[in-house]
Amino acid sequence: ECDDAIEDIVNEAIVADDEHLPVSLSLDHVKPDVLDENTRELMREEFDDICSMLDFARFGHDIFRRWYIDGRIAFHKVI
Repeated sequence: ECDDAIEDIVNEAIVADDEHLPVSLSLDHVKPDVLDENTRELMREEFDDICSMLDFARFGHDIFRRWYIDGRIAFHKVI
């Protein structure tokens, strides 16, 4: 029963389709004097790169499920 409940929560939280990623970066509420347009665009590009590296479109459901169950999730960045 617990597994079914968790699966229902994850399915409601992560909704994906072929056209859009299940997550996006919204900077709408950040004041223009805090971030200029160039910085906003750089942040969006980096966010998209991270989603691409994680293959979030394909593995987002599993990533969110692990985070939801464990309460935290860590990724190691290798340069």
